[in-house]
Amino acid sequence: MCVCMVGLTACSTSYYSGPVSYTPSNHKAPVVTGKRKVGKPYKIMGKWYTPIHSSEGYKQKGIASWYGKEFHGKKTANGEVYDMHAFTAAHTTLPLPTYVRVTNLENGRHIKVRVNDRGPFLRGRLIDMSYAGAKALGFAEQGTARVLVEAYPTNGTALNAAPRARQRMAYVAPKRPVSSGFTHRISQKASPKTGMQQTNTQQMHDALSIQQSVPIYVQTGAFSSFPNAQKQKQEIEKYYNTIKIVETQVNGKPFYRVRVGPIQAVHVADQVLAKLAYEGYKEAIIVLED
Repeated sequence: MCVCMVGLTACSTSYYSGPVSYTPSNHKAPVVTGKRKVGKPYKIMGKWYTPIHSSEGYKQKGIASWYGKEFHGKKTANGEVYDMHAFTAAHTTLPLPTYVRVTNLENGRHIKVRVNDRGPFLRGRLIDMSYAGAKALGFAEQGTARVLVEAYPTNGTALNAAPRARQRMAYVAPKRPVSSGFTHRISQKASPKTGMQQTNTQQMHDALSIQQSVPIYVQTGAFSSFPNAQKQKQEIEKYYNTIKIVETQVNGKPFYRVRVGPIQAVHVADQVLAKLAYEGYKEAIIVLED
């Protein structure tokens, strides 16, 4: 496992050469045979990750990032050599290897990639794509995208059809500087400056009020008791006024999730997440609308 601390300095992707073609994924992946690497629970940047033994039925929405030149030619977590021009990815808990279909929920593009590495370890990220994967999905320049990750059956049977992109709204989020590859995988420790420096309070509240095609939320907690969820919601209202409680069913029992949002852009969600983590909500995560 390769781990490093890097800053979020913007830089150009001009050093990448050669076109990357986009071919939609088919509904099947190769049969996965032999023993897959799972590994023991591990701790990165103060957070524990517990690898899962089976990828069957895995389906999750979240934020994708990518990594490239800094680790091109180096070993991945399962011992393979990382090739930024191949369709591979890193995930914190899926067995290695696992074939997954990654769908960019903004433009509808979907590709099949092979998960052979661990990451990303930046709070609020679900999967780290290779440069080629990010380029094919259309988000290499902007750095992140809202995606759906689905594991292919290991026996070679078909996965259901990929979802279509939701219709975009008229508002377009401001472009962010591009950060190179691995900068999305490890974050610096959260602080008030990390969460608040780049955007003033009024801008953040404006961003929270704009509904986007695939809404982002910062989830601060999940409770089996509605009064407990309501109590946390009232606490967070000291910082933000766009908060809701979402009722869901887990194993037939109701759960109540406290969420801040909707938020219009990933970089704003990062700031909200850092702010709430600094204020003591250590379990806060970035989620997409169910």
